[in-house]
Amino acid sequence: TCFEVPGQKPYCPRNYNGGYSGPVTVRHALANSLNIPAVKGLRIINLETFIDQARKMGISSWIDPSNYGLSLTLGGGEVRMIDMAQAFGVLANEGVRVPLTPILKIENYRGEVFEKLDIDERLDTLEYLTDYDDDSKQNDLERVMDRAPAYLASHIMQDNKARTPVFGARSSLVVPDQIVSAKTGTTNDLKDNWTVGFTPEFLVITWVGNNDNTPMNQYLVSGITGAAPIFNDIMSYVLEGREAIWQEKPSDVNSAPVCANGMPPDSANKNCQTRSTELYWQHSQASNSKIITKEVWIKASTGLPPKPGESEDDLQLQQKIIYTDPLTKEYCSDCARATNEEGKVVYERYNVSNEQSSTTND
Repeated sequence: TCFEVPGQKPYCPRNYNGGYSGPVTVRHALANSLNIPAVKGLRIINLETFIDQARKMGISSWIDPSNYGLSLTLGGGEVRMIDMAQAFGVLANEGVRVPLTPILKIENYRGEVFEKLDIDERLDTLEYLTDYDDDSKQNDLERVMDRAPAYLASHIMQDNKARTPVFGARSSLVVPDQIVSAKTGTTNDLKDNWTVGFTPEFLVITWVGNNDNTPMNQYLVSGITGAAPIFNDIMSYVLEGREAIWQEKPSDVNSAPVCANGMPPDSANKNCQTRSTELYWQHSQASNSKIITKEVWIKASTGLPPKPGESEDDLQLQQKIIYTDPLTKEYCSDCARATNEEGKVVYERYNVSNEQSSTTND
């Protein structure tokens, strides 16, 4: 999938493994760190909305949206490690931003206390803001996103079954006998490798890289072999002997069978084959996403519809199942796609017009 803007080179991000997966759920995309769905999501909500939410969650280095492109969602903008911990802390605290406090108390040699953080008061405030899902602010704590999306993102990141296709069932993201949300990240050229993970009580973030900003050895470091083992060692130590706990599911998060496009099987998705039961926020629905059946012209040589403006003689009119979403107007889900010598599906490039782009990708 290439994102185009007039006067610039097309931005064609690749997934970490260099391949393409076709239509996938948000759960599969996030759990397996697929790059193209992340860029597509940013294109749909736009840079201004994305940066505004990121700043509310604690990312202080992104100021002017005009300085960035779609690669921002793949690491195309510098972020301080402490800011990243702050932002993921919002998810751990069910949408409430809790300021990082490195100094708990200041006193002199006489035992006179000049300043002290009241931990009990902060915990009471956090509990209050968690119970009431509104835009309230108490003391130095503030709700910056609704509980439901924070819970859903956290739930995906602790779903080991969902990330198994890429990371395996026994990766360093798994802490035995505990429930931990975790996410890896690798910038281009392997200059940075991140892992961040959290429970409702603890958050650990680790970074691996060279201090002179040179790339690391690509044969030794990947998204799961660099920072993840360090994260696992620290989190395992912190949680040793503790009971596994997790966030309480918000009352407005429900579950239902979903189609491959993430929508429920209804009149707009008559041809849907449900894949699984999925959690969803009852106040939110996907926009402009449908599964329809219609007759389309298919190229006999490729098994795919011709590209716009393409002249072709060997066309056949066939009835196909078509997926549509806000960016991909027509995706033939049951077309017989060509494969290469290794048996992998060969996807034709799909162009998406967009307003901002970048040549940097994850």
